[in-house]
Parts: sequence; C-alpha cells; structure tokens
Amino acid sequence: MVYKITCLEYGGKLIASVPKNENFFTLKETNGAILADTGEKNDLKALSEALSYAAVSVLPALFVKKLIPKTLAEEEKAYLLSNALFEIYSDSELLEETRKNIAAELLLSLKTHYEIDLMGIVRFRLKKAVRQWKKAAEKCIKSYKSGAEISKIIDFLSDYAEHVSSKEKYLKVITSSDGYLLKRKDGTLCQIMPPEREEFSGKEAEDLLLSRLINISPQSIDISEVYNEALILLIKSIFPGRIVK
Repeated sequence: MVYKITCLEYGGKLIASVPKNENFFTLKETNGAILADTGEKNDLKALSEALSYAAVSVLPALFVKKLIPKTLAEEEKAYLLSNALFEIYSDSELLEETRKNIAAELLLSLKTHYEIDLMGIVRFRLKKAVRQWKKAAEKCIKSYKSGAEISKIIDFLSDYAEHVSSKEKYLKVITSSDGYLLKRKDGTLCQIMPPEREEFSGKEAEDLLLSRLINISPQSIDISEVYNEALILLIKSIFPGRIVK
C-alpha cells in the first residue's frame, strides 16, 4: 500500500527526518509530501514508529516559532527557539512518552486513511504534547522579557555577531532625530540592513540600532557620539574589543 504523509507549515524536506528501514517500507518525497510504500506486508506499525520520530524532530520548533514575538530580531528569535527546544529535548523520558503517543495515534490513522498530516494529528489529538511544547516556549519568552537571563542573552548575541562575515571595517553611530545612523569613515551612510526593513517595524530606536549592528557586525564601532549609558554598556558587552576609543 502507498500512503501520503505531509506536515503543514514545515518548509523543509520531511523525508530527511524519517528513519529509513527498507525491510518494511520505501520512501520518496514529492511536492513536499512523503509517499511511503509498505509493500505486501503493509507493516503500519513500523511506518508509524518511523513517522513518530519525524514528528518529534520537526513539530516542536513549529509550535514554538508561533509564540515568539515577530517584532524581535532574527538573532533574538534564534536564541529563544534554541532555548525552548533545549527545554523540550532535554527531558528524554517525557519526549519518548510523547513519541510513543504520536506513534499510537499515527497507527490508528493509517489503518483508516491513506493520507495523513503530522501537524494535524498532533494538534488535534495530542493536545497534551502541544501544551508541553508551548509551555517551554512561554517559559523562555517570559525569562527573556524579565531580563533573568540577560548575561546569557548578551553572550549569545556576542557569539552571533562574532560569526557574521562583514565587509564593514568601521562604522560610527550617529544620533539623529529619527534614531541612529551608521556612517562610514568616508562619510557615506551604511545602508546594509536598512531600518525600513519589515522585521524592524515597531522597534525602539535602541533595539533597532543593536539589531543592525549585530547583523552587520562591523570590525570597529565608534560610539563617541552616543550618550545613552545603557546603550553604550550593551554595545560594549556585545562587541568586546571592537569599540573605537
């Protein structure tokens, strides 16, 4: 028998997350869906088990991403996502229990349907698992907003900036009526990661500046004309050794 498996909202190759066992079934991916051929044996239990591993690999991140505020910078979103997933995957016993529950639900579905969606089955039939994943996300977001992990956040942002490949050797932060500008030594404005980008919409001027600096990651930063002490401390913490004196 041939079964079609999809996962709504997942943009990657789902087949890559499914453990392959050619003794029980063969897989191929087409148009974002998996076609699983179980052959004459039609071993649905083996297929359900394999798909359950795929489900716990890709679904937690999809549910977590929905809760992360869209106004955050990409590196902040990555920080929250990685923390929430660590929270989820570090409890191996609970994760294995969830996987087994998913496998059981998948087996029931495959017995009566030739097309199933992993997201739909988990969302509507395994609400306990969804609540657990969302709880992990909410915990990390709350901790982030409260500033309880500010040192970890700064370390994360600093490491992120350290690994950004930048051609900008020097940028000076200029205070303006609209916020902050980034100017090169020759006086031209840096238009990389322009403040008009959609993901920057609604950000405070200071948050916008930090997001731009982190993503551009200039080799040297001149903050001699910045007078916001809190902002100065943050920039120095995120970019140690790069501040022009």
